[in-house]
Amino acid sequence: MLDAQIKGTTTGNGAEVNASHQLLVQPETDVLTNAANVGAVKVFSENNGASQGTGLSLKSPETSLDYRLRVGMDNLFDYEVFNYAGQNTSKHKYNATNVVSAWASGYFTLNSTSVVFGTSGAMLNTYRHFPLYGAGTTYVETYMGISMAMVTNINIDAGLFLPNSTSSTVIPLEGIYFRSNSTGTFGVINNAGVETTTSPFSGFTMAANQIYKMTIAIGLGQVDFWIDDVLMGTIVKGTAAGGPIAEATLPWGVRHHHTGIPSAGLQTKVYGYAISVGDYAMNRPWRDTIVGMNHGSIQGHSGGTQGSTCNYANSAAPASASLSNSVAGYTTLGGQFQFAAVAGAETDYALFAYQLPAVSSLVSGRSLVITGVTIDTFNMGAAVATTPTLLQWSIGVDSTAASLAQGEGANAKARRVLPLGTQMLAIATPIGGNCDRQISRTFSTPLIVNPTGFVQIFLKMPVATNTGSQIIRGIVSVDGYWE
Repeated sequence: MLDAQIKGTTTGNGAEVNASHQLLVQPETDVLTNAANVGAVKVFSENNGASQGTGLSLKSPETSLDYRLRVGMDNLFDYEVFNYAGQNTSKHKYNATNVVSAWASGYFTLNSTSVVFGTSGAMLNTYRHFPLYGAGTTYVETYMGISMAMVTNINIDAGLFLPNSTSSTVIPLEGIYFRSNSTGTFGVINNAGVETTTSPFSGFTMAANQIYKMTIAIGLGQVDFWIDDVLMGTIVKGTAAGGPIAEATLPWGVRHHHTGIPSAGLQTKVYGYAISVGDYAMNRPWRDTIVGMNHGSIQGHSGGTQGSTCNYANSAAPASASLSNSVAGYTTLGGQFQFAAVAGAETDYALFAYQLPAVSSLVSGRSLVITGVTIDTFNMGAAVATTPTLLQWSIGVDSTAASLAQGEGANAKARRVLPLGTQMLAIATPIGGNCDRQISRTFSTPLIVNPTGFVQIFLKMPVATNTGSQIIRGIVSVDGYWE
């Protein structure tokens, strides 16, 4: 065997090799001057360090047929922080058996009273299901921890899963999730109730009162499980399977299950979660993304008053509003209305005045983005007499008070007004007769209402007759979203 050294004839410097006997090569550094010296070098990205988790993980970037480097785009589907003091019933469904949970102190805490009952559990799931798309990657991030070192007879699952009926004490019907118990923390793929798991993650133990970023990266070929940006485990789909599970969509959830009598009253603390899909240019309008996270203005946001924001009682006429310039007829964001016919005047009446939730450590401050208003009005009670009824509608935003007379000051703000249009009920319009037109405004420049500000839908009736029994009735619809 020839034992030879490679040396430069000019410098006399010798070439060097690494421990694997690979020649150490320094690529050309002066590309502009020595372009001809540039050779072909394969480029890889280091996704996981050699000394971390499962060890070195390299991936090569991809170039299109038109010589363009492909760059993945992340599309946000949901994001939630549990800093509020009650369940968001618009977004989440909750089930429990002999276990109490709490929304408090910046967390959603399962088993908040630290009970040690056997065969018990609690579970929170999103109503929304999230997609698992072809070549793209669905990312599921859950920020969570435990109140003490792991104890026996508890399973904690977090990720995407389809609940088994409403029972928190039965494994999900299907899903992809982390599981933590007394054997360790590991990744799970559940296909039609059959679980395939990684080994417990080597070198990792959940410490008490520490919040971990637990990320699942789901592709059709494999699923990666990361903790605090370290790759801990991977499950590759079976050769006979089209994907890791049969479902094309799954809800997010967390499950705290006592499989027997726990050795101590451990709590599961969830700070929040985020769901996104990478590598697709979906070109979805931002408002579609926001509304997909249950932040449409038709319902309260997390921490605010839950349920519908408009005035619409089931199978009932609206209560009659007392028209006033300073007091709201209704405190909702639009909905049904009715009021007794009044004499014509230049008085502005605050028919609706809705205040955005107050901000605190338990309520995130959200602005309301209003994109449109529609108003339909009709006559009830008695026919219109002697004069027409003219209704002049406007919207006011961001006042610091319900009163339309609120002025401007250092810590006060008057309404910002945008006229919406006019409607008329002609003389002799019968009971059930509509106004001459519908008001329908779409705002190319949205109206913004800041936290604690008011949205006022108000009107004046410069021409009208105070007719006994006559009632003006209708519907106001406000389109928008929380941001």
